[in-house]
Amino acid sequence: MQRPLTRLFSRPSAGVMCAVLIGMFYVVTIREGHDWGDDFSMYIHHAQNIAHGKSYVETGYIYNPLNPAVGPRAYPPGFPLLLAPVVKLFGLDLWPLKVVVVGFFVGSLLAIVLLFRSTLPPAHLAALVLVMGFNPFFWEFKDHILSVRLSLSCITAMGGHSLRKPLGRTENPPFGHVAPRLLRRAKSRSSASGGGAPRALSNDGPPR
Repeated sequence: MQRPLTRLFSRPSAGVMCAVLIGMFYVVTIREGHDWGDDFSMYIHHAQNIAHGKSYVETGYIYNPLNPAVGPRAYPPGFPLLLAPVVKLFGLDLWPLKVVVVGFFVGSLLAIVLLFRSTLPPAHLAALVLVMGFNPFFWEFKDHILSVRLSLSCITAMGGHSLRKPLGRTENPPFGHVAPRLLRRAKSRSSASGGGAPRALSNDGPPR
């Protein structure tokens, strides 16, 4: 006779349940404030402009064309567009914005479930979700309002679409060339998170 815990992890929905529980754990452990990085401030400025119908690029950031590596004039509108309704409802409260970031990560875990449900036993799939979800790096990153989590969700979904193609097909999958580009873009965003965006939400004064 199976033990209750063994029966639980043998269910096909075990991976989904683990992803949801991980999301709940992330939400209840969200910390106040934000770190010293300033890319998040640019994203929120863009979201504010979208929410209030202002010019998208009017963020207060003074772009230096002689040193463009510090940061771009503006970030792509995808992530700010998803933040805009939250900013419209809650203003500059960082907690609900971090909940959105957690939602993207849970979405990537669910994409992993869909990707491997036909190749892994339910218990192994649940273990994979738990290992991913309770990775200290991912848990720490939940307090960063950055687009990396959104990119991770898109990459996982596109990778799953590519891997679902039958073996032996010679043509390139529709999104096979997109996922590596998004991964490189996400890495470059993450490595550049130390500068470039305005510090309007930091404690050191007005934005640059």
